[in-house]
Amino acid sequence: MMQIDEDDPAAALGASPDELSMAPFVRRILVPTDFSDGANKALTLAIKFAKLLRAAIDLLHVQPIPTFAGVPSVLGAVPLPPPVLQAAQGIHERLAVLAARVRESGLECQTGSTEGNPGDEIIDYATKIGADLIVMGTHGRGGLERVLLGSVAEKVLRGSSCPVLVVPVRQSDGRE
Repeated sequence: MMQIDEDDPAAALGASPDELSMAPFVRRILVPTDFSDGANKALTLAIKFAKLLRAAIDLLHVQPIPTFAGVPSVLGAVPLPPPVLQAAQGIHERLAVLAARVRESGLECQTGSTEGNPGDEIIDYATKIGADLIVMGTHGRGGLERVLLGSVAEKVLRGSSCPVLVVPVRQSDGRE
């Protein structure tokens, strides 16, 4: 595993101090979060990169719009989503906790939340804020589960106009 020397960021990146200070290649890092272990792992790595590169971090939570496929239709019955205001308040509180963690590291941090298709919304948000890098975790799904649920990370990799660093989730036995 590569060790990152936060006291000498230039050496950690294989550059001279002058090269690092003149390289505005990554100034804004977007970290999408669903508050999972994979997203937290990605945030930890993003904080390390942001400290090395003197970059700011933007946190984004996308609330997927629920689909009710497979729910038998009953004439006049409308499935109700969870209480929207309570859910939004919980999301903002959790984002505030993560933002405090980033700021405690001495970094600038902004937060955002939206609803929609996570892959599309992450790509749109990255473009809107001018992100230079997206750092995101995976759920480590494979096989049929991935086919049925799709891969947000894969969609972002294919659609993003900026580089994407995907942090894999590994089980305790080393499997994905």
